[in-house]
Amino acid sequence: MDIIAVYNAKGGSGKSTLTAQISGAYHAMGKTVGVVDMDEQRSIYAVLKDHESIQVFAGSPTSKPDVDVLIIDHPPGPVLPHEAARVVIVPFEADRFNVASTNTAKRLLGDKHQVVTVLNKFKGEHGASALEKSIAEQYSYDLLVRERAAYKSSVAEGLTIFCENFSGAKQPSLKQAKSEIEQIVKKIEELL
Repeated sequence: MDIIAVYNAKGGSGKSTLTAQISGAYHAMGKTVGVVDMDEQRSIYAVLKDHESIQVFAGSPTSKPDVDVLIIDHPPGPVLPHEAARVVIVPFEADRFNVASTNTAKRLLGDKHQVVTVLNKFKGEHGASALEKSIAEQYSYDLLVRERAAYKSSVAEGLTIFCENFSGAKQPSLKQAKSEIEQIVKKIEELL
C-alpha cells in the first residue's frame, strides 16, 4: 500500500478538494483507494462517505486498510504527516502567507518525505492579481492547478471530476481539470 499525505499548516489551501480529486484519479486508474480525513471538520469524509468505490475513514483507521493507495487529508496546524507517507503533496495559493507556510513545510518535510508543491487555485493570466502573477513567476513549485468550477461543483455533489455521473461532465474545462490532477498523480507515481 502506498501512503500519500496532503498537508499544509495553513488552512484554506485546498487540501480536501485536492485529496478528493487525487483519490478520484487513482480510482479511475483502477486502483483501490482509501482516504483518511484527519481534520476535525470532517469535510472530506462528508463529501466522499457515500462514494461507492473509495473507502473513507473519519480519523485514523482501526486496522490496516486493504487498498492500493491511502491518501491522508491533514488538517491545518503544526502536526506533521506520519513518516509512513512517502510522498507529501503541499498545495498553496499565490499569496505571501501561503508561500511562507509552504517554505516552512518544505524545510520540515524535506528530509523524511518526497515533497510535491502544487500552486493551487491559480486564477490564470487574466484573473490573477499582479501579486499572484509575481509569486507564480518567482516562486519554485512543482505543479499548477487552476481555479476551476469543476473542482468545487464535483465535491459539492459528493463526487470527483473523474466520476461518470458528475453533472459537470460536459464542462468545457473538464479535460484540462482532469489533466492537471493526472499530472499530480504522475508525479506521485514517479516518486513512489
